[in-house]
Amino acid sequence: MDRPRNILILDDDSLHRHYIRDLIEEIYDGSVRIVDVEHSDDAVNILGELKPDLCIFDLQLPGERSGIDVAKYAWEHNSSQRILFWSQHSDEMYVRKLFSIVPPNAIYGFIIKTALDDKILNAIEYILEYDQCWIDPTIRKLRQTTFDKTNGLTNVEYETLVDLALGLSDNAIANRRFITRRGVQNRLASLYQKLGVTDEQIINGDWGYVFNPRTRALTVALSRGLINQEALRKENEFLMDWTCKLVP
Repeated sequence: MDRPRNILILDDDSLHRHYIRDLIEEIYDGSVRIVDVEHSDDAVNILGELKPDLCIFDLQLPGERSGIDVAKYAWEHNSSQRILFWSQHSDEMYVRKLFSIVPPNAIYGFIIKTALDDKILNAIEYILEYDQCWIDPTIRKLRQTTFDKTNGLTNVEYETLVDLALGLSDNAIANRRFITRRGVQNRLASLYQKLGVTDEQIINGDWGYVFNPRTRALTVALSRGLINQEALRKENEFLMDWTCKLVP
């Protein structure tokens, strides 16, 4: 008799953990062994011992490690690890971070938590049974936008957006990123163009400047889901570490 396949579920919400566990057990009926954990550290500790056939990770978790961080750890130790991400969030920020860590030829998926049961099970079946990726259509479209050369932000442009959101001056950005003030201006111009913050949008013939381009860029970025509160909290911690090192 074939051994039961191991499935690891990581989600800090007990309702969501129990929901997807019950859903899988109802369909696979004894042919799987499921371990569900609340904390990312527990998932990291159990990965090597369990050797899961499938991991199901929530993206946003309390603590230092997100679901994406745990996935990165898993893939660093086993690039063939099959992972299904499921999340309430479909922000462009998460899509950017997630798809930047996926190894070549990885078998993985992304499903929104509000999806119907049959769609969730379909994603699991594609990954677990057929070794095929399954990406929610909403995420697939968002991925195209995120990495589109015309509208998607490069890593440097995203870095500049974070610096703006943290309230850094041009001088501070230049020092933090080891570039000149002219380099900062070039980065800002490129970022504004990608976000559609152009003279046509911010200048009125009668009033002059209607919007401040820096704050307008942040408004557009927030509406697109390029940044959020959790991301800025972590980036602010990095910033505090940097500023502490500047104090003599």
